Amino acid sequence: MNKPVFIFVGFDFHHSFNWFRDTKCLGNASGLAVITVMLVTTCLMSLVIVLCWHRSVFLEICFVVFFGIIEALYFSDSLNKFLEGAWGSYCPCTYLRGNHVCLAFWHPKKARV
Repeated sequence: MNKPVFIFVGFDFHHSFNWFRDTKCLGNASGLAVITVMLVTTCLMSLVIVLCWHRSVFLEICFVVFFGIIEALYFSDSLNKFLEGAWGSYCPCTYLRGNHVCLAFWHPKKARV
């Protein structure tokens, strides 16, 4: 007997797609994903400070050091939980990134003359 597919607002959920054994693994995976997004946002914000807002490089370095230390602490703690379930957020992302790279080289942009 097939188990039902639950439909929530915005997405479908099927029991066979659940890679996580329990909610602890799901929490570890989402925590690692969130802190990775925070690190990327800090790096991009440093570019905005210098290139868009035309502030000094010293201000940008202070920004990166202050937030970078905080986020590095959280990121190192999240990496300790990688084998406890946080890998679940990176396996699909690694596949999608590899697919993106392959497609980027498969259809190269034509150079404008």
